Amino acid sequence: MELEVSSSRLATASENYTAKTHLCPGKLGRNRRRDSQVVLRRQSRGIFRIIDSGMLPVKAKMTDEEEPRQWEVRVCTHRTCRKSGSLDTVELLRGLASPNISVESCGCLGRCGMGPNLVILPKGIFVSHCNTPAHVARLLDLQCGLSDPENNLKALSLKQQANRAFESGNIADAETLFSQAINLQPSGGLHLLHSNRSAAWLAKGDAYAALEDAKLASVLAPKWHVPHLRKGEAYMVIGDYLSAKTSYAEALLLDPSLRRSKSYQSKLRELEKVLTPSSAYA
Repeated sequence: MELEVSSSRLATASENYTAKTHLCPGKLGRNRRRDSQVVLRRQSRGIFRIIDSGMLPVKAKMTDEEEPRQWEVRVCTHRTCRKSGSLDTVELLRGLASPNISVESCGCLGRCGMGPNLVILPKGIFVSHCNTPAHVARLLDLQCGLSDPENNLKALSLKQQANRAFESGNIADAETLFSQAINLQPSGGLHLLHSNRSAAWLAKGDAYAALEDAKLASVLAPKWHVPHLRKGEAYMVIGDYLSAKTSYAEALLLDPSLRRSKSYQSKLRELEKVLTPSSAYA
């Protein structure tokens, strides 16, 4: 289950979007020379393409040919931005993003004291003061095309409630809340909801429903390894061990770091036990 942001912060969903999206070169901060050097250095590394100190929320226009299909959002988690809540911003972005949007933490982006700061690639748009759920949802709408931010926030709130219910052992409530969130059909985070509900179904003992949700999650997020692990777990309960082996192999192919995962190794050992004839029958 994903890390959570306090549900009280989601009550601000109706507030206006005030995060600052910067376009066009303008005056920099009080330390003009230092800020200029920071911007130029990051431009030379390809991090920023468009920088500005403008204070109005703007949607950058691109032609259909220029509009990217994959986005990357880098959020500064250096000391100053961390104090401003950038870790919460990272988790909010990951919870609201669609599979074609990758969210990563990074070092200082400059403009310290205006955080949480982030940059959206490949547009190279610098955004500051992105520190509430409403800001994050609106940002993803304006810059990445995730429509209906209010609906996305409702689904996120339900998911967080479901996660808490699951962790406290209220599996039936968790499944119901996940289902309510899925019924909203949010434009971002739907793959996470199906993956989480798959875990809830399996905990309830319904391996076939768990398998169905895991398959849906893998279709929505084909480059994400977690749904394949969910499929493997469901196949193990069903007794289709060869399919479980295939699913675990697909997960490893998508995320080679699983080789170092104790949980993954435990799954493989469990699978090996049922695939290897017992010495008692040798």
